[in-house]
Amino acid sequence: MIVAVHGDDCDGICSAALILLKFPNAKIKFLNPRSIFKVDKEFDLVVDLPKPKKCKINIDHHKSNLERLKNEGSLTSQDIIDPEAPAAALLLMKYLNLEKNEKAKEIVEIAVAADTARHTEETLILDKIIKASENNEENLLRIAKILAEKGKDFLSDEWLKEKQKEIETELQKIRASLENFVNSLSVNSGFVIVDEIDAIPYHSAKDIAHMLLDRGCDAVAVLYRDITEPSKIRISIRVRRDSEALDAEEVTKKLGGGGHKKAAGAITTKVEEVVFTLLNEFSERSPTRSVVFVKLPKIP
Repeated sequence: MIVAVHGDDCDGICSAALILLKFPNAKIKFLNPRSIFKVDKEFDLVVDLPKPKKCKINIDHHKSNLERLKNEGSLTSQDIIDPEAPAAALLLMKYLNLEKNEKAKEIVEIAVAADTARHTEETLILDKIIKASENNEENLLRIAKILAEKGKDFLSDEWLKEKQKEIETELQKIRASLENFVNSLSVNSGFVIVDEIDAIPYHSAKDIAHMLLDRGCDAVAVLYRDITEPSKIRISIRVRRDSEALDAEEVTKKLGGGGHKKAAGAITTKVEEVVFTLLNEFSERSPTRSVVFVKLPKIP
């Protein structure tokens, strides 16, 4: 069993854990939506990623992937792609017939919490550890194995406890800085664009979006440097759960990206063009026809 999963978020790592529950000896590659197309390998299963050419079964919940495969005629009867699913791990659990497995259900709960912006304190820590392990396949596999073994009690693992300690001090410092910055803004509603380029560590780039959404903002776009390709900038859009003011995926598709209605992203090298597009898209949907644009000072 040769598998590829999304290697920099909870849903992908939780999917890897489910695979290990069913196939303990599976060979797992931890990739991202761009690198999956650069690997010349045939996969039995690709989860939470776009379907590459050499793939027997694709399990995913991204609408952009589904539309691409339909347009290319590459969607097969074996593929399971449901944009309505809250996480790819949920689809995978059903495919693997693990619905009665308690550990599997706990793992899926973690994935759903992460992909629907309903992080608990524990899953948020896990997310940070995963992002801090970007490109470290040994660490990512170890995290997946811990999830497969311990389920929701993953933080009882001594190795993960050490990883938590390593990043906790930094996270507290970053959160305090972000809270001070957000509190300095007179923004409690509407649409916000935050330029975070070179201002914040990769693993905490989206935190300000959730803070602003909690304050009542409808949608927040953040721009930050891509850790895997430093010449490129990532755009991440998050929409408040109870707001229908914006479809994040519709906006990111115009930027060459994709995702979901409440959470989507894209990658670019043309920052000025992207900001102009975001300003236009956001202002068209803003009740006041206005958008707040802020630049985050570098967090020391």
